[in-house]
Amino acid sequence: MKKNNRLIVVIGVHRSGTSAITKGLETMGVSLGNTLIPPNIFNEKGYWEDSDFHALNLEILDTFENRLRRTLSIDEEEATFLLQTSYQKKASELLFNKLSKNHLLGIKDPRFSLLLPFWRTVFKQCDIDVSYVIALRNPLNVAACQEQFKNQHHEKSLWIWISYLLSCIENSQGTKRIIVDYDELLKNPIHQMERLSQVLELPLLPDILKSYSYDFIDSSLRHFHGKKEHYTQSSFCSSYALEIYEQLYAVATDHKNFQELQTILPKWRTQFSFVKGLLELDEKNNHRIHQLLESNQNLHQTNTEQLKTIIDLNKTIMEKFNFVAELHQTIEQSNRQIAFITQQQKNSF
Repeated sequence: MKKNNRLIVVIGVHRSGTSAITKGLETMGVSLGNTLIPPNIFNEKGYWEDSDFHALNLEILDTFENRLRRTLSIDEEEATFLLQTSYQKKASELLFNKLSKNHLLGIKDPRFSLLLPFWRTVFKQCDIDVSYVIALRNPLNVAACQEQFKNQHHEKSLWIWISYLLSCIENSQGTKRIIVDYDELLKNPIHQMERLSQVLELPLLPDILKSYSYDFIDSSLRHFHGKKEHYTQSSFCSSYALEIYEQLYAVATDHKNFQELQTILPKWRTQFSFVKGLLELDEKNNHRIHQLLESNQNLHQTNTEQLKTIIDLNKTIMEKFNFVAELHQTIEQSNRQIAFITQQQKNSF
């Protein structure tokens, strides 16, 4: 693959503005491809997410058969395992195919955050110039959105937020990267695109920037915005998440740089290691629940099909019963006619 291929990867947890940020890459002439996931009621302005990368990431996560891998990022051992399977070839071929059509490509899928140990090796092997845009949003707002849209427990959403962001920060080290805060983007999209343009070293396109800032970005993109009381959570989980958020927000607002995070990152990782086993158990339990729900759905489908077969059989039986009844009626009429004719013949003699 040619070295002049450039890839911008938008990472971050769900409901953190990854879609809006990815759309903003177009203001710098970045292509988002032509196989995008269509908008729906959960994201009416579009996901701006390539369906092929989305499908491959889901397939990779589902290879870990004993866990529903939606919370914890893969580790180096799991990444090595994946690189020894057909997924390394699938990922490389997909990148080659996409970049052969667009040499400056932006891709987004929150699941990249969990699979970065695998993908960063693939990017390196393919000799791609890759940069990362990390989407940031207050974790309490994210948790509130997840509760609203997915009925997901508040604390679980916070642990997912922590897991994703730690993976994003750790696994993007040594690359060109930037943090964009979602609320700051909504307040001043032009300034955030200028920040992106400077870090990514890509010129802004004035007309597209104007359309993005005044037509695309609006208040409807903020599905939940916490009030002050939402930020006074006292649990360890919320305090831990907010501590990470405050430090990352300082980087997103250019009051700190990534280098200053290095001193506190080991502490965050140590704290996270205390609950990692419980989160892994949660993934295993969710996998079992998913299997049971799937089995129940299959049983329901089987029962529905069997019920339909019984209804069809009953219908056939009733049709045959009606046919036999009509046949008996015809025979009865014929017998009466025969008796009448016979009686007439007797009378004539």
